[in-house]
Amino acid sequence: MSDNLFYFFRKVPEEAPVYNFSSAVVKPVTTGEIREMAQKVDAEYPLDNMMMEPLGILTSSLTFLLIGTLILHMIPAILIDTALRLSGRKPM
Repeated sequence: MSDNLFYFFRKVPEEAPVYNFSSAVVKPVTTGEIREMAQKVDAEYPLDNMMMEPLGILTSSLTFLLIGTLILHMIPAILIDTALRLSGRKPM
């Protein structure tokens, strides 16, 4: 897994789109509207080989964020990687 992270952070695209989500007087956008836009993009351009649907959970609680990360990311990743290793395949 650390090899994948190293490759991810080392790889720099030549051009990357920049999105500026900030408060503005000209055309204010709420977090709910941003979530709706993301769901529309997800429906139009679905990701391949997903384990689960993307969730748009927004929180200001660090505790909730850490618990959600543990439950929705870390535990499933450990279980899936363990199952793959036990079956003789390469973990994700």
